[in-house]
Amino acid sequence: MRRISNRLLVRTALLFALLLIISQVAWIAVGSLIFLKPLRVGYVTQLATYVKLARSALASMPRDARPAFLEQVNGQSSIRVMPIYPPYGEAAAPDREFPPPMATSLRSIAGNDVSARMGNPEANTWIRFVADSQPYWLVVSPGRPRFPVPLITSVVIALVVSSGGAYLLLAPLNRRLHAVLDAFRAIGRGEIPAKVAVEGPEEIRELSRGFNQMSEGLQRLDAERRLMLAGISHDLRSPLVRLRLNVELSKPGLDSTTAGAMVRDIKEIDAILGQFLEFARDESGEPSQQCDVNAVVSEVCAGYQLSGHDVNTVLRPVGLANLRVVGVRRLVTNLVDNAVRYAEKEIEVATSRNDDDHIVVTVEDRGPGIRTVSPDALIKPFAREDVSRSKPGSGLGLTMVDRIARAHGGSVKLMNRPDGGLLVVVTLGAQ
Repeated sequence: MRRISNRLLVRTALLFALLLIISQVAWIAVGSLIFLKPLRVGYVTQLATYVKLARSALASMPRDARPAFLEQVNGQSSIRVMPIYPPYGEAAAPDREFPPPMATSLRSIAGNDVSARMGNPEANTWIRFVADSQPYWLVVSPGRPRFPVPLITSVVIALVVSSGGAYLLLAPLNRRLHAVLDAFRAIGRGEIPAKVAVEGPEEIRELSRGFNQMSEGLQRLDAERRLMLAGISHDLRSPLVRLRLNVELSKPGLDSTTAGAMVRDIKEIDAILGQFLEFARDESGEPSQQCDVNAVVSEVCAGYQLSGHDVNTVLRPVGLANLRVVGVRRLVTNLVDNAVRYAEKEIEVATSRNDDDHIVVTVEDRGPGIRTVSPDALIKPFAREDVSRSKPGSGLGLTMVDRIARAHGGSVKLMNRPDGGLLVVVTLGAQ
């Protein structure tokens, strides 16, 4: 609820509604002073005139002519005159009292023997008067001035109209802001967003132009960084190949331990350069397609199992999802490769779906875990624990995992297991 109330469109509509309610209250207060008071005075004067006319007419005619007169009056107008015969005549009128100020004005005009009561939902006014010592009820319908449209109905109509007007005014602005927001989110997922249309009010146009400039600058920086990493990695590989060839040819004249160590170092440098090339690769160009994550996990883990590594899988039904297959395979490979490098045994890779319908891939091991830094700090490029620097690697594996997960609308979470080892939880948005 709080998230909805923070939206610009909702807050503006609520502001319109609040201002309208305040204006309606002010209008009612002013109207009651300027318009309703004269109406009430005129209405009371009219009621007093009816009483005077009825009293004069009834007092001036014989008693035996009065029933015919009353029948004629009651049949031709909205005014009824009824004689009061005890003991039940008084009880015919309603119990609701007439407003005191209006009752006082009525008595001052029509006489002190006059009293009035308010009637049923039709608001009939019952006025008691005496003509020639005979009491009567004069019933006038309607008994009070009414608005052309009921007050509540008019307020509701005004609220709907004002809210609709606010929506029509702000919806285009809201759509343009959402377009910029969606483009920002695309950058956060590692995607290259399309240019935002520069249209609308000047402030929105400036925002769109500024975003487009920022996006182009980020793309240039990213392209230059990738080009630099790819170029360095490619240029270094050729001397490495020659160096390894020379070591292999010189093995007869070298100590076997020294030659083996040199070959291992060359292989490690070559593996690091390979990770640089993978990191420089742009995954955003890979199209999404229907992918079975369980099949990808099984394929990757089977390769490690054939190499003699203790890697087990727990694959729960996840169904097909629209994903970048090569990226997902690289993600799983990096996770399992890290687990094999640091734990070597009791590695478990599991898949499932969470409550948000995202695919979850978890990799847990029985290794040393993360001992000296915050687990999430190792997601940054080239971040490694000091105690792990003797192990081969470049510190880019988890960074690539995080980038691929964000490109799929997901995330990466690292945590130490209570009973020892590391747990990596990756979520992938199932589109």
